[in-house]
Amino acid sequence: MMILVYLLFTVYYILCMAITRSGQRKQNEMLVCSLIVYMFLITFRDPSLWSDTQGYIIGFKYHTKDLFHFTFHDSIVGYTEFGFYLIGVIVKTFTTHERIYLLVVGALSMFILYKDIRRYAVFPLIVLCLYLARFGFGRHFVQIRAGIAILIVVWALRYITNRQLWRYFMAVTVASFFHISAFIALPTYFLNSIPLKKKHVVEILVTTLVFTSIYSVQINKKVTAWSMDTKLALSYTDNRQTMKSTGQGLHNPMIIYQSAILLLLTFNEKRLGELSPHYITFRNGYLYSTVWLIILSSFHVLSARGSTITATYECFFLPFFIRMFKKQDRFIPYMALYLYAVIWITININK
Repeated sequence: MMILVYLLFTVYYILCMAITRSGQRKQNEMLVCSLIVYMFLITFRDPSLWSDTQGYIIGFKYHTKDLFHFTFHDSIVGYTEFGFYLIGVIVKTFTTHERIYLLVVGALSMFILYKDIRRYAVFPLIVLCLYLARFGFGRHFVQIRAGIAILIVVWALRYITNRQLWRYFMAVTVASFFHISAFIALPTYFLNSIPLKKKHVVEILVTTLVFTSIYSVQINKKVTAWSMDTKLALSYTDNRQTMKSTGQGLHNPMIIYQSAILLLLTFNEKRLGELSPHYITFRNGYLYSTVWLIILSSFHVLSARGSTITATYECFFLPFFIRMFKKQDRFIPYMALYLYAVIWITININK
């Protein structure tokens, strides 16, 4: 089975590489076709193989009202955000078939992903390959609420670049109607108000690592106390919920990984900054993600869920490095990104 996955992805990646050399029209056609195929994979997945899917289906079929009986005081079962519940309400008005429900959710996700890629990608098809390998299955087969919310946050990063605070705040608020964790992304707006240079990024990274290593116990106690006081994320901070709450601390290999990607991005500022007006936004958002990951590394899900929001920028800025090579030498970054994708596919399959 794994061999088949690798084979299919390899063929698809090679095809994307070839089409990337064609005009924008062919690339866009391939992008649309790919997202439609992926939408149907989301729709017809086996619910028994993907955690949370059964819960969403049960919530839709037995605990979701239609528009004629819906009220804003409905007791929501299977969802925690009202915006996502409303998707079910709208679908339930026309059908009770769970596959139509999954189709609508998948279509909404793929539409926003399409808008994100069209707006920010230098190489759209390569970005899609990286996104599917790194985040695709977890976001759209399991964490489907967070998948929509994060794509909305990515769509709104242009408001950070353009210094449009209220538009960014409204976009994040809309995203929070699908998953409350979207509010974690709000501080990224204010990072762009600080003229951070390369040395500042390094200093922040090192200081965060040192601070966390010294005060990890105090951080753990503060976060746990906050969670109990606010009744938020209790299952993610309760030490008895070891699978969800207990992280690897600073031994988490993701810290090394994200720090390396952050430094690679930072020390190529001059060349990458010429490729996208959103370079600083990408870098600062990824810095924020890495700091979040380090500080909350004692907690498993809490650190991962928070950091992954702006870590999604990674799939959009990594293909920028292709442009740093001459056309005759671009086979090198293409292969590097292929290996990146294969490694993430392996990690995700083995979870």
